[in-house]
Amino acid sequence: MKYGIVLNVSTDNIGDDIQSYAALRFLPRVDHVIDREGLDSFGLLDGEQEPVSVIMNGWYMNRKFNWPPSGRIRPLFVSMHITENDILGIGDRFLDGLGGDYLRRFAPIGARDEATLLLLKRKGIDAYLSGCLTLTLSLPDCGDKSGEVILTDVDEATAAVLKRQFPAENWQEISHRLDPVVNQRLTPEERFAAVEALLRRYQRAKCVVTERLHCALPCLALGTPVLLLYRPEYLPRMSSFLPLLHSMPLEDAAACSYDVSSPRENPSAYLGCRQALEARCEAFVHDEEQPPSPRVVFPLSELVVWQKDLLKNAEVSFRAQVEELRGWCSALERAKSWNEAQCLAKDARISELEDWTEKLDKAKTYLTEQLDARDARIAELADWTEELDKAKTYLTEQLDARDARIAELADWTEELDKAK
Repeated sequence: MKYGIVLNVSTDNIGDDIQSYAALRFLPRVDHVIDREGLDSFGLLDGEQEPVSVIMNGWYMNRKFNWPPSGRIRPLFVSMHITENDILGIGDRFLDGLGGDYLRRFAPIGARDEATLLLLKRKGIDAYLSGCLTLTLSLPDCGDKSGEVILTDVDEATAAVLKRQFPAENWQEISHRLDPVVNQRLTPEERFAAVEALLRRYQRAKCVVTERLHCALPCLALGTPVLLLYRPEYLPRMSSFLPLLHSMPLEDAAACSYDVSSPRENPSAYLGCRQALEARCEAFVHDEEQPPSPRVVFPLSELVVWQKDLLKNAEVSFRAQVEELRGWCSALERAKSWNEAQCLAKDARISELEDWTEKLDKAKTYLTEQLDARDARIAELADWTEELDKAKTYLTEQLDARDARIAELADWTEELDKAK
């Protein structure tokens, strides 16, 4: 038997790789890496016929016209999340016709959350609530804790509030966001090594606070105290997990009752879900007595017509998106013209200010020269003043000597008058 792992090759969220890593631990080896967004084309060109066992957990999917999966895939549909959002507006229609028939042949389907479970049942597909495969994550004992209190993708305002409430903690902020171009160049081994390094950091942390479900659930599985902050718009895919976690609405974080300085142990209610998932995955991979899954191969002509119909029905939504993008482009063009006019006005103003600056520099130079001339004149006048002071002193001395001589001559005249 050969084994494959589903990977969202062009993801911008390491949470997708964490999902794949959770499935990886059940496989004895990986013979094939299968792009989640190209499931229908897997194995078309390699000429092989041997089925490949694949645990099909995770998020489905951006390109819903690439459905159903190739007949080479022997799937275990567990922890499956189906979103009604995609790039072409196909929504849940990929579960109609051939798409739904495909899943019915592998029922019951393990739904990751209540919203997916209700969607599958609404489509007439037998399903059960399996929980998320990341609840089965396990790592060897990490030894000493790091003491970090990690904020994973918590918005800036909430992070500031928490830091003010617990100023003594060793706060660290990280993100699950990836550069898809850079990540796509990495080998699967390098990507899974990055996942493992991140999980080990979570395992060693004192506590984790996050808005990311695929941070909170791995922390729960690894035994790290975790608080999940959720927004109302994400409740449909998160509500199934709230009873398993310490959680609160994001807007309540300002009055946080969760003490990160002495965090509470996680609830243990998830353990039943974990054990059921482990048993199902291990049985799928290892139980040789398990009857082989039916190989589903639709006639190519029928498959092409069905996929084309999906795309045809999606055309209206796609055209609406194109029109919306055209509107954005027009607005951007107008903004570009306005910005260009502002840039021209700015350049003219800069040129005007440069002229003024040049004139001010000339005025500064002139004033500096005048000040230097004034200082020189002041020094010259100071010298003259000093000379005048000396002359004044000399004349004063001469006048004093004259007055003394006159007095002396007056005395002589008086004596001569007496003698006469």
